[in-house]
Amino acid sequence: MKVMVNDLKKEIINDDIEIILNEVANRYGLIRDKLVPIIGGYQNLVYEYIQNDRSYILRLSNSSTRNNDEINSELDWCLYLVDYGVPLSKPLSTLNGLMTELVSYNEIKITATLFEKARGIKLSYPEYLNNVEVFKELGRTTGRIHNASKEYVPICTYYKFWIYNEQVTG
Repeated sequence: MKVMVNDLKKEIINDDIEIILNEVANRYGLIRDKLVPIIGGYQNLVYEYIQNDRSYILRLSNSSTRNNDEINSELDWCLYLVDYGVPLSKPLSTLNGLMTELVSYNEIKITATLFEKARGIKLSYPEYLNNVEVFKELGRTTGRIHNASKEYVPICTYYKFWIYNEQVTG
C-alpha cells in the first residue's frame, strides 16, 4: 500500500513515527529527544532541532509523492544558491555523507533531509505590508536567484505536471 500525501500524517501518527525518528536521528547524529515537531506542514512532517545554540530543521517527506532524485535535485539547487550567496536554509549531509536518508517501516517510505534553520525572524502579515526594507531585500534576493539560475545546470530534468498534483491533492 502506498501512502499518499494527505494520508502521511494519519498513517504515521502512532508508534511508527518513533521508530522512524529514532532511525533518522541515528543517521544524522541527532538526539531523538531534542526533535520538536513544528505544526503546520502539509506535505511533510517537520521538526526543529537545537544543539550548541544552533537550530536545524528536519523534514520527513513521503517517498511515494517525491522520489529521492527529485529531493536531491531540490537540495542541489539549494546548495548552488547558497554558494551563489543567496540567504536560505542550507541542506546538510548525513553521517554517511548523503544529502537524504531513505527510511522504510511498515510499508511507509520516508525521505529525510536536514537543513540549517534560516536566520531572521518571522514577520506577521500586517507587520511586513508597510515595511519598505522588507520589499527591497525581497527584490535583492529575487535578483540573486534570477542571476544564479542563468548558469545553473540541473542534476535532474524531470518535471511534474499539474495533472499529477491534482491526482495527489484530490
